[in-house]
Amino acid sequence: MKRIIIFTLLIIICMGSTVEAAGYPEWRPDAPIPERPHLTRSKGTFGGPSGKETWYNLNMNGCVAFMRKNGYDEETYNVWIREDGAKMFGPYVMCGANVNLRPKGTILETSLGMAIVVDKCEKAHTEDATLIDLAVDW
Repeated sequence: MKRIIIFTLLIIICMGSTVEAAGYPEWRPDAPIPERPHLTRSKGTFGGPSGKETWYNLNMNGCVAFMRKNGYDEETYNVWIREDGAKMFGPYVMCGANVNLRPKGTILETSLGMAIVVDKCEKAHTEDATLIDLAVDW
């Protein structure tokens, strides 16, 4: 782990102080997690590592039921709310996405941590294919 951190720091020093990932300048993977920029209730949108992120707070029972019918067991993928308000499905933040690009069950990196697609995001189908809607309890 130390080697990765040192290597990352060397790359940052060589490239300059601005770190961009996938064209999203807000995302800084080198920042420690508590200080790492991320989606918040007040920001509303955020340029994350896998695309533009927004948040929503809806009942996820239908999404969870669909995932259960498709083999995601309750023991491994328990439903809970993380301390920061993220709605979790096992170890993953629940999210909606363009299911043609990212089918349900896809795991992807977000500013709130690793997420799993459990829902269809309408805006991702009509406006921005890479949009990710993160499920939160805000």
